[in-house]
Amino acid sequence: MNERIEDKVHFTQYISVPSPTSSGRSAAWLAKNWHLLNHLVELEATTLSVSARIEESIRGRMLNVVVHLCNVEDDTDFTELVLLSLSSELVKIQSISADYIEREVRCNLRGRRVTSDENDEILKEIMDALEKRGVRIDYS
Repeated sequence: MNERIEDKVHFTQYISVPSPTSSGRSAAWLAKNWHLLNHLVELEATTLSVSARIEESIRGRMLNVVVHLCNVEDDTDFTELVLLSLSSELVKIQSISADYIEREVRCNLRGRRVTSDENDEILKEIMDALEKRGVRIDYS
């Protein structure tokens, strides 16, 4: 069985996939062609649109930064994540370190397919949302 795999940068590659009933051959084929499959998965990465908003917890003790990640080509394909939670009282009396925010966001994005450019855009949206809310951010 031959499958034609094509993506938006017009990369075309033909691969021959062994039938699932020949498990020994499938495992050997997979081991031999793992690098090709990884390359194809990387090429099919989607472009994300990013937005962030601040939500207060029910009792107003925490500020949750909710990030909306949406597939640019299909606006029904999206996810919303709480990437940062801060104490409402703490942000009233002191500034929050930009390094702390970046570490928390990176930790909470671990395991997700997010490029470094998308990660930078997520951080920018979070910082903008926090500053609009009146949170002081220490960039030093």
